[in-house]
Amino acid sequence: MSEEEATLIGTLERIKFRNPEDGFLIGTFLEEKSKNSITIKGHIIGVKDSQTLQLKGLWEIDPKYGKQFRIKESMPIEPTNREGILSYLSSGDFPGIGPKTAERIFEQLISVKEGREDQRGYREVMTFLGSLGITEAFKAKIYAKYGLNCISLIKENPFDLTEIKGIAFVMADNIARNLGFDQNSPKRAACALVYMLEQEAQNGHTCFPQKTLLDKTIQEMHKSTKRSD
Repeated sequence: MSEEEATLIGTLERIKFRNPEDGFLIGTFLEEKSKNSITIKGHIIGVKDSQTLQLKGLWEIDPKYGKQFRIKESMPIEPTNREGILSYLSSGDFPGIGPKTAERIFEQLISVKEGREDQRGYREVMTFLGSLGITEAFKAKIYAKYGLNCISLIKENPFDLTEIKGIAFVMADNIARNLGFDQNSPKRAACALVYMLEQEAQNGHTCFPQKTLLDKTIQEMHKSTKRSD
């Protein structure tokens, strides 16, 4: 009795029976993200144990053996998970590659993939920083401090860039403006206030009237806004 059509992706674990004349086989198949094997049967040519396949067919209930999958179409696909890749490399298709060698090859492939992803991320970061008018020298400093996370961090609070030597409130405020940052943001006000405190400290002040400090901070924020107009 037919139950339903389906498409399965997984690994042909073991061929239990095969007719070499017409390619009919019975085997065990493990679907992706599943822990329990199923029984498959059908006409498939050129497949072997541990191969990753996409199968199209029907679920059926066999009176004797229970639920099985009858194959109508099959297509080999490249394995994507660790177990599938290791099985593929050590399947015997590649002379001299056993489980240990397959493991080393897999680790090397992962290193290469991560390296490519880092390069892609680096280019994205440099493009983003360049769009904000940041010079090459400061690009390098920003990337050295924040790495690949700097895009999200800068968008969240561009005034954190004042942690980098050479970037003061005025420059950070210009970057924030390029990002469309809210000019009335408390983060902007806090950064401007700290900047003015540092300026007064450099002028030799160890104590400064609060009202005068606030007035100067507001003036500096207005001046910074006018510079961009």
